[in-house]
Amino acid sequence: MDNKYRLLSLNKSSAFPLANQLAQKLTWMIASEIITEGETLPDIRTMGDFLGLHMHTIRAAYHLLEQHKMVTVKPRAGTVVQKYVPFLSQLEPDIRHNGLIAVLIPEMSAFYNQIFKGIQSVAEPEHFLPLAVSCGEDPYRAESIYADISAGGFVGVINISVGFPDTFYVDFHGDSFLNLPLVFVDDFNATTHRVLINTANAIQQATRHMLEHGYQNIVLLNCPLDWPIGFEVYQGYAAALQNASLTPSPDRVYTVPDFTHSAGVFTANRILQSSPLPRAIVCAGDELALGAITAIHANGLSVPQDIAIIGYNDIPISTSSRPGLSTIALPALEIGAQAARSLLKIINKETRTWESHAFSGKLVLRESCGCINK
Repeated sequence: MDNKYRLLSLNKSSAFPLANQLAQKLTWMIASEIITEGETLPDIRTMGDFLGLHMHTIRAAYHLLEQHKMVTVKPRAGTVVQKYVPFLSQLEPDIRHNGLIAVLIPEMSAFYNQIFKGIQSVAEPEHFLPLAVSCGEDPYRAESIYADISAGGFVGVINISVGFPDTFYVDFHGDSFLNLPLVFVDDFNATTHRVLINTANAIQQATRHMLEHGYQNIVLLNCPLDWPIGFEVYQGYAAALQNASLTPSPDRVYTVPDFTHSAGVFTANRILQSSPLPRAIVCAGDELALGAITAIHANGLSVPQDIAIIGYNDIPISTSSRPGLSTIALPALEIGAQAARSLLKIINKETRTWESHAFSGKLVLRESCGCINK
């Protein structure tokens, strides 16, 4: 089973039939292109075993999707996803469920999956159903999606790390401006309901730790500076260097297009063509750091003996990489849970002020930075 099907967490205590819940979740995974046109859904037995549901329930859910022309059942080919057409493909709303929550994310990575699970842990016991919507890194797409889903069906939105265009914040005039209750996560531009992650402090911790090892030629792998998180990452990196009486240099900052392993490999290969080689690399995400380690080893060098590496987020694979990845851990589950708690307070009209909460990271030392056996 593909990891994306872990999003199919159902509320088995709800009065709303499980087949309908499953059909709705699959609908929104198809609508948000997490499941793509032409893809074959897992067979009924495999999906049933994965979700712990009877095959009749899976068959009923697939039949609902077929009725609304979202899938076609083909002999020997399986259940094939068709092109999603808004409104024509839409299932009947769940009138017994309190409401759907849209969770806007750049993409479903290990880190965002943990935040999403935190949201589920609070929302689903209260009979709200969170649905992840991938927006890429485009704030204009995120704002467009927010406008579209405000037309009906959803009761609230959580925007994680994508943000909205600058004009949204400029035009903002209070709660009455919002079509739907809205909570931002990891967006310092938002002065509304928000859950903040102190990224600058986290990266400052990571860079300072590398300096404490005696490394001075330290490179930063970062996303573009015009992304909110990119600016925060650079601020933390620069602050640590300046506190050590070092001057940040633009040629020591390498920009990545996204936070994937492949981006880390590609950018680290660029770094390895420079002279002199850096003694340490600070990465704006663990996947980038793991990709950098792959590239360094492929070029016949060692981590941390030749180049030390530190990441950010402490995703599960960080503990099993070779060497183990030093990183800054974030309480992703609690961040998601707090975002859901804030949104439910707004939906239930239990707050009259902006909900604002902040979380910091914690240094986790393993072998990749040079802290052997710690």
